[in-house]
Amino acid sequence: MRCERPDVVEACLRYAEVRSAALEQCGVTVTESLDEICPDFLAQACGACPERFDCLAANTACLGDGLYLPASECTCP
Repeated sequence: MRCERPDVVEACLRYAEVRSAALEQCGVTVTESLDEICPDFLAQACGACPERFDCLAANTACLGDGLYLPASECTCP
């Protein structure tokens, strides 16, 4: 059975925008496609949650030593 979660995809798309901006701020020219950051399976994976992507978006930043991605700090409730 397919589980559609548009809320998860929308949260991932918000995170993708933040991630792209942080990469640009860090001077990284390699870009990732939305399909790489937010693959189609997210719309069908009931295990994903929007809170994880909101956390990633809130904490992803370009720091002095490069891009900071808080993947291990952001989990689903």
